[in-house]
Amino acid sequence: MFERTEVPETLLRRASRQGGVLTRAQVLAEIGRTPMRRLLGTGAWIQPARGIIVPAPSITDQGRLWAGVLLGGPGAALGGWAALARAQVVPVPRLVTTWTPPDRRPANRPGWVFSRDIRGRLGDARGSLPAIRLDDALLDIAADCTLERWVGVLADTVREGLVRVVDVATRSQERPRLPNAQMVRDVLRDYGGIESTLEWVYRRDVERAHGLPVGLRQVSTVGPWRHDVRYERWRLAVELDGRHHLRRVLRDLEKDNEHVIVGIGTLRYGTVDVRTRPCKVADQVARALRARGWDGHLSRCPLCTL
Repeated sequence: MFERTEVPETLLRRASRQGGVLTRAQVLAEIGRTPMRRLLGTGAWIQPARGIIVPAPSITDQGRLWAGVLLGGPGAALGGWAALARAQVVPVPRLVTTWTPPDRRPANRPGWVFSRDIRGRLGDARGSLPAIRLDDALLDIAADCTLERWVGVLADTVREGLVRVVDVATRSQERPRLPNAQMVRDVLRDYGGIESTLEWVYRRDVERAHGLPVGLRQVSTVGPWRHDVRYERWRLAVELDGRHHLRRVLRDLEKDNEHVIVGIGTLRYGTVDVRTRPCKVADQVARALRARGWDGHLSRCPLCTL
């Protein structure tokens, strides 16, 4: 039997640099057809897709990303969800998307899909595991995203400092055929300062839908803390506790107490409040604002329960 020790170290090192994945051509060049078939026949190595060989019994998520680029050939780069997965914004998808130069499009395989780039996505692809720009990837995934899912991925990418909203907006204007264009542009226009899907839902379903004043987003008053929403004129803050707040209980107590000392009241709402009871939240925020001098009127939304 062809033993692992007989496999050239150079080949194993190359596999290590490529997420544990090799192309069939790379293997043939090093050890030839017969030893390769022996290793595949024993199950020590596997061939998860035509043209790709893994010198191990299984392929990793990172290996699936690498396989997409290797199958795409020179100049190819990860796109869509796969590009975002490479940046560790989302998990590696079951279907890895790869963009290729316009003159080439390999056949799709189960788990891998290839598209020719005619919009200049590949111009800025860089790195040993290349991926298109994240602003392009975000715009591409809008084709098969719900509104809230897209806002959530955008929020995660912005919060990690990987893209700026202004760059995504600029890129959206450069794309003549933009999937879900109206949704994307509406979100980007309203997005300023927001850091989570929950904050965006609050703006849409609580603040705007009920005619509340427009609050400031992510602004600091005391110490290192920032308010999710602050109604500056009325010295009122609204904090929205989604999944990124689950471990911040003690810090939130200190934050709220410090703000009371300087005269800023705090209302705090969770995901269930904002998503399932936006009218009740709006009513409570309005009453708190009126107690501080707001003379506006609460509007009824189309589905209002007030």
